[in-house]
Amino acid sequence: MIEAGSGQKYIDTVIFDIGNVLMSFQWIPYMRTMFDEPMIRRVNRAIWGSGLWNEMDRGLKTGMELLPEMQARDPEIQDEIKQAFLHCGKCMHRMDYAAPWIRELHQRGFRTLYLSNYSHYVMGRNPDVLYFLPELDGGIFSCDVKTIKPEKKIFEIAKERYSLNLEKSVFLDDNPENVRASRAFGLPAIRFTTYAETRPKLEETILGSDQFVTEPLPD
Repeated sequence: MIEAGSGQKYIDTVIFDIGNVLMSFQWIPYMRTMFDEPMIRRVNRAIWGSGLWNEMDRGLKTGMELLPEMQARDPEIQDEIKQAFLHCGKCMHRMDYAAPWIRELHQRGFRTLYLSNYSHYVMGRNPDVLYFLPELDGGIFSCDVKTIKPEKKIFEIAKERYSLNLEKSVFLDDNPENVRASRAFGLPAIRFTTYAETRPKLEETILGSDQFVTEPLPD
């Protein structure tokens, strides 16, 4: 638990999103290694535009159960959809700052947690990118609780499971919609952009600044 420099407040828990915060999920660059732009649009509509990926993140169906449904969205490109989906681990990369950042926060007295939309299928595609998990004090994967961000339920589960004092916690997420949902729930949140840009914002929060609460968010 870290006392604020002003003596007015303190933060004791830092909660991290995972994708594009503690690991890199670069879908479009990955797709460009395989397909031209028109094909990328078609494959993306089948995989992402269908809402099926969210069902996988909810843990309601496995990846292999959902693949035929994705292919049925555009039967002419079944092979391309399968190729992109089966090898999606190639779009995920380790972020070397993740574990040292978490360890540093621990050394300063913080509890660290994760709150992430993640499926068991994606975990299995490239488990190495989650190398930092043992450094954290716990957390929630959406697939294990059958609800996803930005739904209120996942924040409620996190609050109850880890006895969060919302006023003494802060959440880092790259998705503006999730940041808005967190703030609406009462959990202060910082939008993660890059490590270099976001770390100072976290430090301001530790020191008792409320600036991040009113930080403009993109639509």
